[in-house]
Amino acid sequence: MLTDIISALPFVVFLFAGGYAGYINKRYKSNVPNNSPLTATEKLIVIITEIATPIIAGAIYYYSWKKQTPTKSRQANKYSWIIFGVLLLLVGIYSLINPSSVCDLPESEIPSVFYERCGITP
Repeated sequence: MLTDIISALPFVVFLFAGGYAGYINKRYKSNVPNNSPLTATEKLIVIITEIATPIIAGAIYYYSWKKQTPTKSRQANKYSWIIFGVLLLLVGIYSLINPSSVCDLPESEIPSVFYERCGITP
């Protein structure tokens, strides 16, 4: 039971972040001048939602703000790609430091970079 809840947690966070990004989009889009940059509060909200779902939240912000607030949409898109790159880098570093999860894969699916760490002879 607990493992089912824990395994569903990323999906729930994904849905919440995407929904909240949509809510923020509608809330801030209606009464904002066209060329104003993101305020500090908006930056914080954008960054938090994009940490949970960098591509989805970034797409929601960018494509929904693109016509009415182009400066905000570009900033949100820039943050989205930066956060995605940082998360990708962290996952890569983690997999290099802790290759045990990679070593649990079938031998035919293990990348050759991990052969030595997993004790596989080429």
